Amino acid sequence: EAREIVLSHISYFCKPDIVGKCKEALKKRLRAINESRAQKRKAGQVYGVPLSGSLLIKPGVYPEQRPCNEDSRRKWAEALAQPNKRLRLLSEHVPHGYRRKSLFDVLTRCNVPLLRATWFVKVTYLNQVRPTSSSISTGASDNQRSNQWTKDVVEYLQQLLDEFNLKEAHPSFKEQPSAGLISGATQVKLKHEAPSAGGDTEEPLVHFKWWYMVRLVQWHLTEELLVPSVLIEWLCYQLQV
Repeated sequence: EAREIVLSHISYFCKPDIVGKCKEALKKRLRAINESRAQKRKAGQVYGVPLSGSLLIKPGVYPEQRPCNEDSRRKWAEALAQPNKRLRLLSEHVPHGYRRKSLFDVLTRCNVPLLRATWFVKVTYLNQVRPTSSSISTGASDNQRSNQWTKDVVEYLQQLLDEFNLKEAHPSFKEQPSAGLISGATQVKLKHEAPSAGGDTEEPLVHFKWWYMVRLVQWHLTEELLVPSVLIEWLCYQLQV
């Protein structure tokens, strides 16, 4: 009891040795959390769907995409944006048909959380470039998927820039702000402008699409799903024009 009383006093935690111990304990705990998250992201197995490795050639490892009508695809995409909808259930009827621009449009329109969006991207590109035993040994399919995904990302980013420049040049263009797309204040504003997950969705502003893509690119660079050199080359080109 006496020790509990001592520990409850603020003055106890002001002692240099106690402060040092608390800092070290917090740093140790934070390192453990970050290492755990990094391992999951690097392995690409946050939702049990790795993007590379010999495990991919086993049947049933990743969901098969199936053809469906537009209404079913829309409802599935809205369910994907809702964290309470289990991916295990959604994986039973992954719709076919979302590719390139249509894939990005549905992710931004429904404001799909990044982890769930990443899961869908992996499933989509695994179905596009199916791994084989020979490609697994050489890593050819992994490189092909990463290259194709990076190429599609860069193409969509360019489309967003072109759309923004076109609207900026039009006298009736009223979207704001035009600078600091990923600054703190702008992020708060764009979050309010973001479409809600699920339910009826309408086309988001080009600023929100850009902000969403910036976050997705940052996440996928961390997971090593993108080819950095391709992105850097595109960014350098944008600085020159």
